Amino acid sequence: MSKPSIFRTYNRRGAAAVELAIILPVLFLIVFGMIEFSRGLFLQAALSGAVREGARYAATLESPGELQLSQVKLRVQEYFAKTVTAPAIDAALITVTPADPTSDFVQVTVTDYPVDMSTPIRRLIGLTGTTVTISRSATFRHEVYQ
Repeated sequence: MSKPSIFRTYNRRGAAAVELAIILPVLFLIVFGMIEFSRGLFLQAALSGAVREGARYAATLESPGELQLSQVKLRVQEYFAKTVTAPAIDAALITVTPADPTSDFVQVTVTDYPVDMSTPIRRLIGLTGTTVTISRSATFRHEVYQ
């Protein structure tokens, strides 16, 4: 007669596959979430740099007319295009205020720049057609050189 064993050996051949099937979606969600969050932070920093560059340029203009305001917008678009490979900023999203030379400050703002998700996290969590918008602003003292 055999002694009963305290530790029974069970067949655990499929346990690893089941554990992997449970953990893998959560792992993918975390990894793709970190990628999207990092990409969003990078785009926000690049947009901040572009707006700051445009405000710095606008602050040195002697009299900001309509032509020079379009140059400020172009400066913001070019700086952003050099920094990232994301879609360009539409000129309608960029505002330069105030436009009169008597003001002490000039402010450049980009509002509602759309950011699409580039990883399949949208399909993993069931979202369709969602975009996140980023808005950034920079204010500089208007410095006219005499």
